[in-house]
Amino acid sequence: MMGFEILDHTADIGIKGWGEDIGSAFVSCAQGLFYLVGDRPKGEIATGITKDIASFSWEELLVEWLNELVYEFDVNHYYLYDFCIGDLRQFQLSSRSSAIVVPKDYIVRHYIKAVTYYGAFVRKMDSVWVAQVIIDI
Repeated sequence: MMGFEILDHTADIGIKGWGEDIGSAFVSCAQGLFYLVGDRPKGEIATGITKDIASFSWEELLVEWLNELVYEFDVNHYYLYDFCIGDLRQFQLSSRSSAIVVPKDYIVRHYIKAVTYYGAFVRKMDSVWVAQVIIDI
């Protein structure tokens, strides 16, 4: 069981993702992030994007990975989807996602400045892993 929820925040927006393991919770947050950006554009897959990230905590790993995904949208104009975390170890991950080039007439729902460390957490609650971040828009 995976999913995400968009959270109201005073000046920003939060994302809470959950899943049966840490990787699923991370993927749910990435899905929530691109839900905030806008609808997936029509078109064929342009490329696959891989990311290898190492950090010092689960929260830092999540924030750094999501900011890398924001970078792909902002700089390379890729809308990412079909997130897959292939390797996840103590504060390290390898991920792959599909990417579509964003057309010039694309309507952005929310411009993402950054994923912040404020309010970020990753923890197991009962039998579900939950991850949360606040997005600076």
